Amino acid sequence: MEKDEERIQNILSKLKKAKEIIGELNKIAEADGEISLEEMQLLNSINFNLEKFFSLVSSAANDGVITDEELVQIHVFEKRIIQEASSKAFEDGRISNEERALLTKLILLMEEMENL
Repeated sequence: MEKDEERIQNILSKLKKAKEIIGELNKIAEADGEISLEEMQLLNSINFNLEKFFSLVSSAANDGVITDEELVQIHVFEKRIIQEASSKAFEDGRISNEERALLTKLILLMEEMENL
């Protein structure tokens, strides 16, 4: 029972951190006074995947038990957010400085979240 409660708390901490990510990324995108089309597309892609992550985590936590399988799914999806963001940024064959800044911050925030 204690293990389940600890897992739930860890998952809820991840959820809280994930909700902070898009705000942090928006600050970076807005730092130069404008958000380029590339930045907006990347932010939209990240936000879309974070919404799916919220749904996955919420589903896992709803029954009060986080199974090993659910933990694996959550961990895999955390990696997927970064992979899909990187793919989106490189979609045009290059990564702009703005996209690089967003990806770097995303990776740092996701590593923080993973370590919760």
